[in-house]
Amino acid sequence: MKINIKEERLTPTDKHIIRALNKELENIAGMPIESLGKEISVSISTISKFVKKAGFENYRKFQFFLQKSLDHKNNQEIYTKISESKNKEILTMKNHDFYAIEETSKLINNSDLNLAIKLINKSKVIWCLGHGNSYLAALDFSNSLNLTEKISFTTNDISGSINRIKMLKDSGLVIFFSERFNDKEYDSLIENVLSKNKVKVIVFTASNKVFINNKSVDVVINFYAFERETRNTLIRNVKVQQIFLNNFVISKLNKF
Repeated sequence: MKINIKEERLTPTDKHIIRALNKELENIAGMPIESLGKEISVSISTISKFVKKAGFENYRKFQFFLQKSLDHKNNQEIYTKISESKNKEILTMKNHDFYAIEETSKLINNSDLNLAIKLINKSKVIWCLGHGNSYLAALDFSNSLNLTEKISFTTNDISGSINRIKMLKDSGLVIFFSERFNDKEYDSLIENVLSKNKVKVIVFTASNKVFINNKSVDVVINFYAFERETRNTLIRNVKVQQIFLNNFVISKLNKF
């Protein structure tokens, strides 16, 4: 709280009043002048003189000033707590994102990456498939392919697009985007449609290729994912590392 009185005009009693106000503002702000006098051991007339010296017409207006000062102080404290909490969340999020990207970069296998790029370059039509949050990664990759003058489509509804996907032949490519890659619909599509039509298959997943038993999958490109059971609420999905991986593959694709 700031009282606009020049230092040289302050009496020892004035300084005592200011110290009391700063120390006990929360308790003092709503007090009548009589109660304030008793609380800080100063006469009513002395408080009145102090109020006038501080530039207020009367004690009521001074009391209104005290209440505003208290509200401002409380708001500042609340804002500080919110800011600290928000900054902590942002820092936590950034740390998790940086860690996930760093771990993803370690999982990239150059031979697998080169094979994936060759398949993409040889393909005339490319379908990018993904469910849930992975659909966003599929859409991002498909849009990037279109910008490189590739013909690419994307969907999260296999049954709705199955007739068009069935038209793919050996010059076609399907890229699956899935954190776990354990969707039975994907296995059925690969076995009953893609493998019969000799369509190439790439999988972008967090699952280790050792656990992907489908022999019709040509290439597995891995990204990192935190264990779901211990995953922080701030990182419920894997979008950051998926988009990082997309950008990395597209950047390599443009160099071929």
